[in-house]
Amino acid sequence: MRPALPADRFVAPFANEKAARAANAGAYPPDLSLMVKARNGGADYLYAVLMGYKDEAPEGVELADGMYFNEYFPGRQIAMPPPVSADAVEFADGTEATAEQIAHDISAFLTWTAQPELEQRKSMGRKVLLFLIVLSAMLYVLKRKIWSDLH
Repeated sequence: MRPALPADRFVAPFANEKAARAANAGAYPPDLSLMVKARNGGADYLYAVLMGYKDEAPEGVELADGMYFNEYFPGRQIAMPPPVSADAVEFADGTEATAEQIAHDISAFLTWTAQPELEQRKSMGRKVLLFLIVLSAMLYVLKRKIWSDLH
């Protein structure tokens, strides 16, 4: 045992797939951080799913046993119970714990867990672009110097 590090992986909440299905009415819960990468609009899609639960299904929609209506989930039926409710957490800075705020924070966190190296990649990209701009300018000046006799 040692203190946790930011680079450590999260421990799986279930021992195996069978235990996960048993705890979730037969449904295998997906890794939501991968949903952020797999779907167009990643974090926005996840936010919509978290906020898309309705107390009752609209007229004409039959829900299977143990299913919940979610207007943004494909098929509009989801086995996961509503995970977000107002005042479920207390923010240290005094932010009001609305369901929308909590869903936004969850979406942002899962986006980060899907790509924790994103900030480092962006930083490296800026450095590479700066290098290419300087190199291009130097090559242009060199080209003008070499070909100046012929023009």
